[in-house]
Amino acid sequence: MVSQGALFGYTLLLLLLALLGFRKALRRKRKDLIKVTQRSRSIGFLHPHSLNGGGGERVLWCAVQAIKKVWPRSHIVIYSAWSSVGVGVLDAVEVSRSTVRKQFGLDLTDIDFQPVDISEVSYLTDARNYPRLTLLLQALGALRLGAKAYAKQPVELLIDTANLSFSLIVPKFMGAHTMSYVHYPTISMDMLELVRSRRTQFNNDASIASSRTKSFAKTIYYRLFATLYGVNARFVDVKVANSSWTASHLRGLWRGHVHRVFPPCDVHKDIEEVEREAGLIVSVGQFRPEKNHELQLEMMRYLREKHSDVKCRLVMIGGARNEADKARAEALRKSARREQLDVDVRVNISRQELQQVLRKAWVGVHTMRDEHFGISVVELQASGIVVVAHRSGGVATDIVRDGDSGLLVQRGEEYADAVASVIRDGEQAEKIRERGLRSCERFADHVFRERFGQVVAESFNI
Repeated sequence: MVSQGALFGYTLLLLLLALLGFRKALRRKRKDLIKVTQRSRSIGFLHPHSLNGGGGERVLWCAVQAIKKVWPRSHIVIYSAWSSVGVGVLDAVEVSRSTVRKQFGLDLTDIDFQPVDISEVSYLTDARNYPRLTLLLQALGALRLGAKAYAKQPVELLIDTANLSFSLIVPKFMGAHTMSYVHYPTISMDMLELVRSRRTQFNNDASIASSRTKSFAKTIYYRLFATLYGVNARFVDVKVANSSWTASHLRGLWRGHVHRVFPPCDVHKDIEEVEREAGLIVSVGQFRPEKNHELQLEMMRYLREKHSDVKCRLVMIGGARNEADKARAEALRKSARREQLDVDVRVNISRQELQQVLRKAWVGVHTMRDEHFGISVVELQASGIVVVAHRSGGVATDIVRDGDSGLLVQRGEEYADAVASVIRDGEQAEKIRERGLRSCERFADHVFRERFGQVVAESFNI
């Protein structure tokens, strides 16, 4: 009779042999692909929601353009949930060209690629599916998603542009080169300190912060996950961060060299002959809890109490991804109405309506703490708007130079004081506006393409 220990050993041996066989088959398939493409380089981009129209998607399509410039004969593969948005793989190229032109004004006419549908596994990285142990289960989901995608179509170089670095583990094990463009660290020392110090925030519920036992358990969980995240880095050949803030946190967790490449932003706005409304304040950002829109209401209260001579109104513009976001926006609208604050909350408006507001606005506010980069801040500057932003994260390290290209503050009262000074002092506002316009040229699409292409060309000789 076979003992349990021996049975367990045989099972492990069979699993190992199966994995090695799978690895060998995939490597053979990858060699066949190279022959089919006449030895042109095969480059894959893993981005489950490639047509969402956000900053991450702008990174994806500009990165594809950069690769084509570096290696014109490269064979591009894009792994995305095509069928989940009603796009068939036969139509994906044309639909992408049309959609991306409308969303970002990018020309993909000369870009051809092979679409690979991963709709059946795209749900694996959705945080809404994991109310508990979210980070760990999302990481495991990303690992499985990456394995499924690579098994469908192996490539020589796989690039993650959706912040799914765990998805690169299996492809790397199977022999692919790997690269990750990180929009934000999955976990950071700031998150660990937040839980350890038992402070309540959007990602640390009051029920946990108020309990010593729960806080201790969550701290242990975060530390274990941070270790796992560090191990994950060994499967990423080239690491690229979107800001100095992100790069600094990654170096602490991932070790080794981390490149910094600012994300592409829409910096070329038509702002000639615009007529500004001196008291119009605007904020642009999704109605997510971390965007801290409540601080903007606090700012409006202080403006009414301390600066009653300043006539102003606030237009909050943002996207709502789901019902929770819509409820959050409605709660802000009700609070403003109840307190009789001059605040207009607009959800999921068209790009045309957004541009109309930006052409009139005098001041733009951004209230998120530790924003990883801050694309909306750059686009406010590019629209000729004076920016008042939180003194933290990538906004403070890379975008706004306090008193020069914008103003940096922290508390609601400071926001009110800064906004009032900009509205009162037109000469100061004009100087800041001009310097902000010049500053944001660093974040143009062509700058990203050049820098991203340079990193790829220098890092890989395939």
